[in-house]
Amino acid sequence: MSERDEHKAGDEGEQVDELARRLRAEERSRRTRTLVISLAVLMSAVGAFWWMAENTDKLFRPDVDAERAKEGRMVRTGDPVCRAIIATLEGTKGEYEELEMEYADYIWGDDEEKLEELLEISGNFRARFDLAKEALEEAVFRLEHAPGDPPYDEQLEKWLGNMDNEFRIFEEMADKRLRMLRDEEVRERSNLWKTPEELRDTVLMTVEENFHEFRVWLVRGGDPCGAPPEGVDPWDPEQDEPQMLVPL
Repeated sequence: MSERDEHKAGDEGEQVDELARRLRAEERSRRTRTLVISLAVLMSAVGAFWWMAENTDKLFRPDVDAERAKEGRMVRTGDPVCRAIIATLEGTKGEYEELEMEYADYIWGDDEEKLEELLEISGNFRARFDLAKEALEEAVFRLEHAPGDPPYDEQLEKWLGNMDNEFRIFEEMADKRLRMLRDEEVRERSNLWKTPEELRDTVLMTVEENFHEFRVWLVRGGDPCGAPPEGVDPWDPEQDEPQMLVPL
């Protein structure tokens, strides 16, 4: 081997040694980073475990202040008769919304079976409104209400009267249409609407607006119900099912 070849071989050996040193250094650096990260994760886990151990009572114990506030709210607004009225009207609202298209399609149609069904349903709705109006005498409402507004029970009594009138019109329409289909005598009444379809659409719109007004009324000024009479347990929504005035 010539001197030039020996020098070249020496340079290559030095390069191999330098590469080996770099690889060993990178390996030590990688192990060090892994160790540091592992220690950090371990310390975080230990810290979290220690914090949970120190705060177990706070984590798993109910918030006493929140529970007391809730109980106080139920006492102040939990009159069961008032709650029964609200629950019955909310249930009636939900049931009507499922039937609204049937009223639109059949209240002045030719299907006698549907007309008889809507006639009966309208009567049932009116019976619920009557029961709710009677229950107003026993219900306890909050004394506070918006300035200029009548007391809550008077507001609700007026609303119930309006709804009773709308479903009375539905009853009369269904009854009149059945008589016409059966060639029975029909007593004509003067009204402001040119056609039965116009009357139907007006009542549908009014009922929808009234139910929307009811929902706004429930939340506009806070809960309308007051405290139950002495000796009567307040209604608790998390423990008791709403007690309806009538089965829905």
